[in-house]
Amino acid sequence: MKQMQETDNTDSSSKDNVVEAKHYLIFIVHSATGGLLKTTLARYGVETLPQAFICNELKAIIQAINGYNLSVVAISADGASEARAALKLMATLTVNNLVNLGALPSKLKEDKLIPKDLQLAMWNPLHMGDLLKLIWIHSDMPHAIKKFVNVLELSSHPRSKRNMVFRLPH
Repeated sequence: MKQMQETDNTDSSSKDNVVEAKHYLIFIVHSATGGLLKTTLARYGVETLPQAFICNELKAIIQAINGYNLSVVAISADGASEARAALKLMATLTVNNLVNLGALPSKLKEDKLIPKDLQLAMWNPLHMGDLLKLIWIHSDMPHAIKKFVNVLELSSHPRSKRNMVFRLPH
């Protein structure tokens, strides 16, 4: 009984040192061909979520996946500012770079609607220079549309520095 009380005291005092998580980060992998593979790789409950932490964890996960002879072809994230900042840091290849490398069609050079400095991809850390092993970076569709709509709506605000207009090509 005495041992049980000591254990209880230890447990209650250690609870005082526990920091409550403010951010939850989940890495999920799924196959590009459909339902063959879908599983959670890692879960974190953390107090702060710096972009360097996300980048380091993504690189470690990419290396682990490559170790199983699987290839990461895309990284998608929700609209959280930490996730967007991390992906922007990781996406080192722009539209211009990708066109010059032959990974995107050359006609994109003349396209006036697509910003040439738009960051779209990164080299796979284990396959540098291999165009077939590029990792494409993007937002998941619901968050991409939400961000797009928010930017359009906010651009009409009198104090906005942007005047966004969406025009469909003729």
